[in-house]
Amino acid sequence: MVLESMDKRKETNNLTIYHQNIRSLNKKKDKINIMLQESQGRPHLVCLTEHHMRKEEMLDLTFPGYKLAYCFCRKTYSNGGVCILARNDMTYQAIDLEKLCKEKVFEISAIKLNTCSTKLTLCCVYRSPSENPNYFLELLEKTLNLLYQPNVCLVICGDLNINFLVDSSVKQNLESIMKTFNLTQAVTFPTRICNDKGTLIDSIFLDNTKLSNISVDSFDSGLSDHIAQILTLGGYESPTFKMYVYKENKANG
Repeated sequence: MVLESMDKRKETNNLTIYHQNIRSLNKKKDKINIMLQESQGRPHLVCLTEHHMRKEEMLDLTFPGYKLAYCFCRKTYSNGGVCILARNDMTYQAIDLEKLCKEKVFEISAIKLNTCSTKLTLCCVYRSPSENPNYFLELLEKTLNLLYQPNVCLVICGDLNINFLVDSSVKQNLESIMKTFNLTQAVTFPTRICNDKGTLIDSIFLDNTKLSNISVDSFDSGLSDHIAQILTLGGYESPTFKMYVYKENKANG
């Protein structure tokens, strides 16, 4: 299993972010490890939704060349959860947003990167399709108000279970909130196929006025019924050089 679309990218001045709804990380650790090791252009950051793991399991998680940057794990309900993996050569600061998390409704992990050229905050978000989308939007807006800074680039990826291929009031409200923070949807292809019908429920939102040379590609990893999204930010100061303001924090979920 090889990430061909990643292998075609040059390492220099590119930041690559991979997102996938994995639907049980514990059952697929070996396959993910093979995928990451076989790819010459390994992603700098790996965002996974629905990892289905408890906190104690997640803190014992290891992938050669990667470390757990941050995670949210459910305590009451089963399944769900989000996490961010970072390559070992990266430095970051974890952002604790657990007070804003609500199991099933709004699950989020976030980290901050600070290179010589660009400050960037990355969020990985999940919402269960069974929960009230309006409550989700309320918590999302609170989080964006907390995180937003004019000189920081926000990137939000995840499975929001809001279909962008169908016009709806929920989609319109989500777009309206994101527009307030200059964030637009960057994914344009179906991310889940069910009964021969495609839905676009996995999203990447970013401010394309602050980021240049943006590309988003699809990748069918075969790891779940969701298509992965690969975000590449070109012209980004290489995060492999450890010239950062922030020191690494241990993941505390």
